[in-house]
Amino acid sequence: MTKIGVLRWHDQTVADETKWEPFETTSEEREQRNVLLDGVPTWIFDSVVLWLVKRFRGGKDYVDGDLCRTIQARLEIDLQIGRGDYISSSNMEVVLAGLSDLDLLRVVDLFISVVDVESESSQKMAGLLRLGRSKWTVGQRDGTPGLVEVVPAGVQDAAERAIASGGTPGMLLRRAWENLHALEPSAPTAYLNAVRAVEAIGGTIVTPRDAEPTLGKIRSVMRDQGTWGLPLATKEHTPTQLPLDIIRALWDGHSDRHGSEKFEDVTMDQARVAVMLAVTLVGMFHDGLISRPNDL
Repeated sequence: MTKIGVLRWHDQTVADETKWEPFETTSEEREQRNVLLDGVPTWIFDSVVLWLVKRFRGGKDYVDGDLCRTIQARLEIDLQIGRGDYISSSNMEVVLAGLSDLDLLRVVDLFISVVDVESESSQKMAGLLRLGRSKWTVGQRDGTPGLVEVVPAGVQDAAERAIASGGTPGMLLRRAWENLHALEPSAPTAYLNAVRAVEAIGGTIVTPRDAEPTLGKIRSVMRDQGTWGLPLATKEHTPTQLPLDIIRALWDGHSDRHGSEKFEDVTMDQARVAVMLAVTLVGMFHDGLISRPNDL
């Protein structure tokens, strides 16, 4: 199965590879060391800079000026290279060390995008990020090498299964996932693609004659027919209420959709919920778990 743009939590945790921990580590310190960190942790910052300097290098003690200018233009980052052809490695090291964490990671991401994920340089960067307990690592985004976010393994398993359903729903769900876990995530776009993924698969099943199905239409048809359900019930929900309530939550929570009476920007937390709801709905529709009574 093709892996989506994240790496499993258990692949990232150093404790899976060795039981070593710092001498006299307290329980509180142990808990902190299991938390992945955003940006470039201080203790690996210099190592990441040196990794980049080697990628820039055009000779023993100077960097490739044309390459620097290309990266500067593509990322719109000031690398202070001026017009000269000679740029010393030591000067570039100072410039890179002065970048923000995000800009530094964007440069790393660009370099990784033009090499194989399994290359020696990519794996060295992956090792640095792992040892630094960074929330970022080397992976693929829509088939292109780059930096990806680390998420719990079980969460990724569920997403991969839903995305593997293929077709338009799988493609849109993949986009939603990558919008959410990108180096520069977009909550509104992630939420929108999550909704579109459910519309794509739900429309073919619930409203097959509708050329332009929407989540609102799917919800209305399921509500009016009152017969779509899951082979599961709770004390608070009948089999027909469960899928309808999930779809209603996804629809009502889309606060920045066109025409919404309560327009407001989608937050990252809302986008995370939306994408996981979409993973669940796409998976259940694909597996035939949301169906009419005669199919239950």
